[in-house]
Amino acid sequence: MYDITRGALRLCVACLAVVFCAVLPPARDAFCSTNATAPERLTITIGGDLHYPPYEFLDALGEPNGFNVELSRALARVTGINVQIRLGLWQNMREALDKGEIDVLQGISHSAERAQKIRFSDPYTTVEYSIFAREDSPMAASLADMAGRAVLVEEGGAMFDMLRRFYPRISVSPAYNHENALRRLAAGHGDFALVSKTAGKYMIQMNGLKGIRPVGTPISLERYCYATTPDKEQLLELVNSGLEMLKANGTYAELCEKWLVVPEPDKISWADVFRYGALILVPLLLILVGSLVWSRMLQRKVAERTHELQLEIARHLEAKKELERKQKVIIHSDRMATLGVMASGIAHEINNPNGTMLMNLPIMLDSFEDALEVLDVYYEENGDFLMGGLPYSRMRNEIPQMLTDMMEGAQRIKHIVHDLKDFSRKGEQADMERLDMNHVVEASLRLVNNAIRKSTNAFTLSLGSDLPPVFGSSRRIQQVVVNLILNACQALPDTSRALTVATSYDEGINAVTLQVIDEGVGISAKHLDNITDPFFTTKRESGGTGLGLSVSAGIVKEHFGALDFESTPGKGTTVTLSLPAMTDDSEAGAASASTGPQPDGARI
Repeated sequence: MYDITRGALRLCVACLAVVFCAVLPPARDAFCSTNATAPERLTITIGGDLHYPPYEFLDALGEPNGFNVELSRALARVTGINVQIRLGLWQNMREALDKGEIDVLQGISHSAERAQKIRFSDPYTTVEYSIFAREDSPMAASLADMAGRAVLVEEGGAMFDMLRRFYPRISVSPAYNHENALRRLAAGHGDFALVSKTAGKYMIQMNGLKGIRPVGTPISLERYCYATTPDKEQLLELVNSGLEMLKANGTYAELCEKWLVVPEPDKISWADVFRYGALILVPLLLILVGSLVWSRMLQRKVAERTHELQLEIARHLEAKKELERKQKVIIHSDRMATLGVMASGIAHEINNPNGTMLMNLPIMLDSFEDALEVLDVYYEENGDFLMGGLPYSRMRNEIPQMLTDMMEGAQRIKHIVHDLKDFSRKGEQADMERLDMNHVVEASLRLVNNAIRKSTNAFTLSLGSDLPPVFGSSRRIQQVVVNLILNACQALPDTSRALTVATSYDEGINAVTLQVIDEGVGISAKHLDNITDPFFTTKRESGGTGLGLSVSAGIVKEHFGALDFESTPGKGTTVTLSLPAMTDDSEAGAASASTGPQPDGARI
């Protein structure tokens, strides 16, 4: 009876193929042979999702694989047609079917809405869709519970169509496939994901996704079919017949067992465990005792060699990292040197016209004062008159003040340009000298005065009196002070927060200290130990390079000083710069420091 049925099915398939070739329009004659003596087999293209394991996906070699793929190839064998499998993004495959770029779409859920545009084969399996949630997701056991929540769904899939049509209160967040939806859910995006329960558990296990799981009972049981456009509906007859044949010959059951059934572990009684354990352990123990000494010796030698290799690898990695760090520092130093040359050139160009103003403004003031006697006589004889569009009686006192303000402004420009030129010059050992820390701080403040005024309305400067001098490069220390103040300004969230700069002398460590105290956002404890590392920054998105504090720490180290940070997130940060004070006993040491490097022990 089985053979008769199978033969009848094959005959039916052959007849359908002949009918299909006869009814196809001329534009599709490429599917059927026109040579009666050498008929060609029908070739169709079947599309599917490129990443929907275990149903369909691209394997490690980039080849189509999975339950749907093997089922389609089995259909090709029993129906005598050629099948080309084409996998891509599901939404693209839906569009490819509509455009006629593929003939049949595999693994599509049947729905009344879709049936208005495409034709479906008989269902060949069912797919349970479940709600997947994180541990911190809200409680939800049904679609109604997810109203107002963000739900990740594969764009163009059955759940995507259903939610858009019947559940407008759910915020649909499209994903390009099921795995993308699960990965985004695990990363904290959205509240839930609607994914096939079988595929979802498979993807979670294969990709090691943590903290997500299916919750509640399945919310939808979808009929899984093949589909095509109405003009190729004859293909579904071949598909339906082939499915019947695969179910009859057992191939369908084998594919289900291979891809869709997760085998339960066999249960073994404790008696069997002890019996089989004894049969296995006794020979193993005998072998183990005989090889123990030999293996120990090998393990010792392998461990020694492994340790040597690990040390060698660690040395090479450290050397590589150090080389990369130095290369980055060299590149940045070269850029800063170029910037210094540009700054010096700009300062020179500003000095020329500013010098003209400084030279001419005193002459103009003297000239106006000389002309006052004549102008006063004219005023007494003829009354008030206009000067520059304003009454002379007013301009007589304002013009001297205006000229005086202009001279003071030009002098300020001169000081700022001088400070800028000093700041842009690279410090060298020849620059080392006795320094007044208060003068260095005042020069630095002139450079950053504009940034301070924009950042805070509560700036306080406290300069200690009778500070002992320090020995160092004014330009290099000034660079450190500028970096610390600019960092403090950038940490202030609004202008109501305070910024304080203070100098003092610490007798306990014989050091001159500078404290920059801000009421900014603070630094988290996990970052405090890394803030002076080269290229470490928490402001990368706003243009930070992570080199300011690193360069500053290097300069402080060159001056045998210390740079300490104390911070409370949300309350502010205190940075303390300490430099050795020069005393009578340290004069000789300062002189020797200017001629060569000092040992590491000569620090605060």
